[in-house]
Amino acid sequence: MSAIAKHLIREGFEVSGSDAAENEETATLCKLGAAVYHGHSPANVAGADVVVYNSAIKEDNPELSAARMSGVEVLGRMDFLRRISSGYEKTVGIAGCHGKTTATAMLAGILAADGRGFFSHIGGEDVNLGNYHYSGKEIFLTEVCEFARNIEKMPVEYACLLNVGFDHADCYRDIEDLKAAYFSYLDRAKVRIVNADDEYIKTYTGNVLGFGMGANACCRAENLRIENALPVFDLCLNGKRACVRLNAAGVHNVYNALAAALAAHALKTPFSSIVSGLEAFSGLKRRFEHIGTFHGAEVICDYAHHPDEIRAAIAAARALGKGEPVVVFQPHTYTRTAALMDGFVSALSQAAEVYIYKTFAAREEYSEKGSAKALFSSLPAARGYFDNEEELYEGLKGKIKAGDVLLVLGAGDIYYTVKKMVS
Repeated sequence: MSAIAKHLIREGFEVSGSDAAENEETATLCKLGAAVYHGHSPANVAGADVVVYNSAIKEDNPELSAARMSGVEVLGRMDFLRRISSGYEKTVGIAGCHGKTTATAMLAGILAADGRGFFSHIGGEDVNLGNYHYSGKEIFLTEVCEFARNIEKMPVEYACLLNVGFDHADCYRDIEDLKAAYFSYLDRAKVRIVNADDEYIKTYTGNVLGFGMGANACCRAENLRIENALPVFDLCLNGKRACVRLNAAGVHNVYNALAAALAAHALKTPFSSIVSGLEAFSGLKRRFEHIGTFHGAEVICDYAHHPDEIRAAIAAARALGKGEPVVVFQPHTYTRTAALMDGFVSALSQAAEVYIYKTFAAREEYSEKGSAKALFSSLPAARGYFDNEEELYEGLKGKIKAGDVLLVLGAGDIYYTVKKMVS
């Protein structure tokens, strides 16, 4: 939402909005000239011509209710993005259960390296480009989220699908229902860029451009190795080859890089710009971000909130070569935890020492079945449960030692909590 607000301010619109509490993004928007309210009130939408809301906003929200009663135009975030995209020559979407933000940021970096005129809407804070970039009307680039079936509302000309895995049990019946939504997204596109190694995506029958590690992919990573805890590989694309050194830990980020490279190639980007753009990528906040130290331990925060993402983050931390990581995980929403409980137990069991922090409820009401305490009780590897910031600090203080790697996982507020603890 903040990226959309930044774009509208740049376009000359008068922008206002609200959030539950002050944060880095609201502070930035205030500096740019937006009127930002903390807390929700019907008065906040007075005088607005158009009201845009995201999918986490409930129908009984006082501002949404007031807007609808007043008769002004009310649009969901993805509907509004679609309206913005109509003014661009080419539209590009990045979808998938994992990696959307990183792959989108990598592609934006490639387009910037090539000097293209583009709009990028990134669901995280890229170190170089932020969450929004504008340099012209040629290309519109955005993440396409599957939550609340938003993927059905955003047709794009170039559709990239990174992977398929079950999530959002509050929106989809099962993996087949979610897969059908992903495949429909591909069907609507002119150019389809997909992970050729993904078992679910392999069942798609349309014409595609594939990326992956296998020989059947037209964009491949060969000779993959880890050097200084970071991936190095030969990028093979359209008969050309170059060694790429990523500044993003984890083999999963090789797939994100391949997706970005193939999408850039489809957009007729020179191979040299693809390579330089990938190597210039410096990471994102909350994606395996080194944020400081805690009692002598290196602290890394990652947005991982799905079992597959947890496995990837633990593997990347282990590849640092500093011993077994100490993991702190904050579950994100009760429905996800309940639906994927076995997966969370399996993924977190990959670590020798795990601590669980209270659930970030987001848009949901409390559920014992899907609570952090239920996960803690089901997890043999769990060493402790923390219900608040003070418990987290005191509990870890007695268990962390110099030289450890503290891996903090979750998409909730634990990032901000831990940032206050580090030096």
